[in-house]
Amino acid sequence: MKILHISTSDTGGAGIAALRLHQGLLNQGVDSKFLCLDKSNTQCSEIYQFPKYYPRFYIRFMDRLGFRISKNFYQQKVIANYNGEFAIYSFPETDYDVTKHHIVNNADIIVLHWIAGFLDYPSFFNKINKPIIWYLHDLNPVLGGFHTEFDMYNNKENEISHLDSKLKKKKREILKKRKIFVIGNSNWITEKARKYNVFHHLSTYNYIYLGVDVEIYSPINKNIAKSALLIKDNPLLICFGAQDINIKHKGLLHLIKSLKIVKDKLKSDSISMICFGSGESSILSHADFSVYNIGYIDNYNLLRIIYSAADLFVIPSLDESFGQTAIEAMSCGTPVICYEVGGLPEAIIDNQTGLLSKYNNIDDLSDKILHLINDQNKRIRFGLNSRNHVLKNFSSTNQAKKFIELFSHIQNDKSNFPFS
Repeated sequence: MKILHISTSDTGGAGIAALRLHQGLLNQGVDSKFLCLDKSNTQCSEIYQFPKYYPRFYIRFMDRLGFRISKNFYQQKVIANYNGEFAIYSFPETDYDVTKHHIVNNADIIVLHWIAGFLDYPSFFNKINKPIIWYLHDLNPVLGGFHTEFDMYNNKENEISHLDSKLKKKKREILKKRKIFVIGNSNWITEKARKYNVFHHLSTYNYIYLGVDVEIYSPINKNIAKSALLIKDNPLLICFGAQDINIKHKGLLHLIKSLKIVKDKLKSDSISMICFGSGESSILSHADFSVYNIGYIDNYNLLRIIYSAADLFVIPSLDESFGQTAIEAMSCGTPVICYEVGGLPEAIIDNQTGLLSKYNNIDDLSDKILHLINDQNKRIRFGLNSRNHVLKNFSSTNQAKKFIELFSHIQNDKSNFPFS
């Protein structure tokens, strides 16, 4: 049984999640391969990069002559003409025909991950006549060009909402003849996909939680971890992390405001914040407490130290399909506080591994943070519970085994499913 994962990248939140599944399957002896457009990982085996073409200066030159030779370049120009604020916007057509790559044709089952800007819907779904699993990492497959409901709702009054409706119809038309196994990374996102009804009615829906390597992400003594990060005086350390800290729905501003309230109530300078993720956010300049901004991290050992050093990991996201950082932090024995949104309540057990806060409520978020700051015994207990919770429910091994069961089911019953 030959499995192929297709992902735009092998990094970033969704890319890392896809790569972890690939590695987990390899560890279980599965013939798994990984095809991406942007390749940065040199440690994991069986990763293939699809060749890029159309150098940027060549695209611009041909565009000036009136030739639209690049769909991706043209689409970016289209987006630039629309008003609105959103993290990312993508189209179902791209310049890349992945069906021309030999490992696509050799695969028995294809697993799609986050494929924005890479997978060309018309060529792929018209040519591929084999089982397809779509592992949802966000809602882009069932929306138009938006990737989150947060962005979609915030742009309802803008012209781009009309474009979004057209793209959703186009996706539905392309996919209407296809049987696809839609697998969410949470039950929440699976039910959302079902609601939007973009996939064909014969598609099946289920969910398999993301996994984390519990050997890599394991606890380190907090004092030792803080010393390793050169953090002095052992402050109460609040951690925030995201792929890009500037993305509005990740909620960094909410956390800064909450911690200001916490600091005022504590009437001391005993709290600090550690932050990781790409982007230089001006929001951090508003903090009236110590902030250690680490920047983007692609080193798992350093992430392990940061998670272990933190007394609390806070996810103030206003939209989150699952929350991969939540299980990473919990695997390192750090309790999590988050808004009750998306798939996060499925990852965190309220009042056992962390606390769930009322959605979009800064006062409640600050109360939850203050509650755990003032109760060291509860923090320790929640940290131990968190590690055990991840070991039981979110290990890469568990995730891989569930996918192997799905692969076997598809192989055994594929005669019952129309693939074209």
